[in-house]
Amino acid sequence: MFAFWKKGMTVLAACPNVSVNLGGLTMPLVALVEKMGIGYAGLLNALKRMAAGASAEEKCAIFSGTAARAYRLDL
Repeated sequence: MFAFWKKGMTVLAACPNVSVNLGGLTMPLVALVEKMGIGYAGLLNALKRMAAGASAEEKCAIFSGTAARAYRLDL
């Protein structure tokens, strides 16, 4: 399942007009989990672990830059 997801995300990443909301990680995966989401603390910890190998520039994009660009925020 991860390989399928990763392939799709790679295709989306090549599109200049596409952004992804990582908050969707808290949504249930039907038939794969029994619990409705992981909560804010769990989400933040998961995102930190996923971004552990990212550069400072990539972390900025993950945690604020993409949202600022997508929502046209002047941060």
